[in-house]
Amino acid sequence: DVHDTKRRYIETAESVDFKDDAWDALFCFKKDAATGEVEYAGYMTLYTFMNPVAGARVRICQALVLPHLQGTGIGRELLLSAYRLAASRGDVTQLTVESPCEAFSRLRDRCDLEWALTRNALPAHCHSLVTGRATALPAASFPTVAWDAASIKNTATCAMMTPAPARFLHEVLVYAATKPAYPCEGPAARDTTGPG
Repeated sequence: DVHDTKRRYIETAESVDFKDDAWDALFCFKKDAATGEVEYAGYMTLYTFMNPVAGARVRICQALVLPHLQGTGIGRELLLSAYRLAASRGDVTQLTVESPCEAFSRLRDRCDLEWALTRNALPAHCHSLVTGRATALPAASFPTVAWDAASIKNTATCAMMTPAPARFLHEVLVYAATKPAYPCEGPAARDTTGPG
């Protein structure tokens, strides 16, 4: 039962009225390849807000992956499934998250990038930066990679997200473009001056 599970694991969980058509729930089950046994793995609740001007917005309200299954890709699949569900509805313009915890925010950042790539929502010349097929962009292109307002707006619209996560994705592009030129790891990044 969803209500019982969420009360056990989500401190601020509220009841969901599944009789209200604005609510949806995604459930995930894991099948053991060796035994064929299926176990409940987690869920996500979604609420659709209707906005006559901006279109419908789907909000992720609650998300849970059972503790012993966290880190196995179930949260990623639930979040990408929420994006796919929202995209399948012609009137939905955004998928948002209600008060995400820090771990969910990190998951969302990774999934937002993956989703934006599948939707071709990032500038075309930047795809190779985040897919590992390029070493760096010329320094002259750094400002246009991330800070072009029209490009950020296009990413937000195409990827069905608010401007803040779209802007973050563009910041990731700047990092990807500059990382080879400014290493953050290894001996070159360490302070070798020592004390005194």
